[in-house]
Amino acid sequence: MEPEKSHEDIVKNITVNGDYVERKYVEYEVGNVEEGGIGIQNNYYSTHQPKAAKPKAKGGIKLPKDLDTPRAREAFAKAMEKQYLEPLDDGKYRWIGTDDNGTKAELAYFLGRVYNYKHTFNGNAGENFPEESLNELFGEKRLYTSLTQVYNAQKPQRWRSLIDALFE
Repeated sequence: MEPEKSHEDIVKNITVNGDYVERKYVEYEVGNVEEGGIGIQNNYYSTHQPKAAKPKAKGGIKLPKDLDTPRAREAFAKAMEKQYLEPLDDGKYRWIGTDDNGTKAELAYFLGRVYNYKHTFNGNAGENFPEESLNELFGEKRLYTSLTQVYNAQKPQRWRSLIDALFE
């Protein structure tokens, strides 16, 4: 009988036509069930690509002219280094998030920091938040609304400090 494998030893990435689909975690395995053996498996699936396998930016940060600033390039590079953000083949970006469960609120907060949003009771006291261009770049809607909801939350979100660290 084969020695029992730990959870970390039995992780399988599943791809379809070369595209990442999901990650399968096998908690307990007796025999080789996937190859027709007799055994028991407890499987858990994640639709997020493992951090070690995420692609790096190719050819630097590419942003539309109205969004391209030195601060934006630096922040995007740091976010990609931390693997919170990834470039897509169509020139857009995808927010992965601080814990593989990226939310629109995290993205909006990050972009607010990038483009100098300053929250006040009456709205933005900082620079103009380029919502339309950012919505297009990330394939989102109403990022400004999400941004204001972050600041109007009863208590600061745990992930805010991780995003703030990108700007220190």
